[in-house]
Amino acid sequence: MPGGWLAAGAGFAFHFLNSKWQEERKARIERVNAQLRNFYGPLLAAVSATKSAYDALITQHSPDGSQGAFQDAVHSDPGGVEAEAYRLWVQAVLQPLNEQAAAIVSDHIGAAEPARVRAAGRRSGACTRRGGA
Repeated sequence: MPGGWLAAGAGFAFHFLNSKWQEERKARIERVNAQLRNFYGPLLAAVSATKSAYDALITQHSPDGSQGAFQDAVHSDPGGVEAEAYRLWVQAVLQPLNEQAAAIVSDHIGAAEPARVRAAGRRSGACTRRGGA
C-alpha cells in the first residue's frame, strides 16, 4: 500500500501548507485593519478638517465667496483685511492642523510595509547620507 501512504502524506502536506497560508493571510488582513484604524483614519480626519477650515476661511473672508477672489485680494493688498484674516487663520487654525497631520505621519511611519518602503526609496533614487546631501 505505498500509494495510500503517498496520498496520506500529500494530503497532510496540502493541509499544512493551506493552513499556513490562511494564517499568513489573516495576519496581513489584521495588519491592514490596524493601519486603517491607527493611521489612515486619523490622517484623513486631519486633512479633512484642514480642507473644511480653509473652505470656511474663503466663505467668510472672500469678497465674493470664491477662492480666486480671495487670493486676488490677498495678493493685491498684503496689508488688507483679507490678508490679515489669512495670516490669522494660518497661524491659529491651518498650521496646527497641518502639524497634527505631520505628527500622525511621523508617529506611524513604522507601520508602512518595510520592504515596500525600501523598494520605493531605491526606485526613486532616495537615499540618506550622513553629514548632508
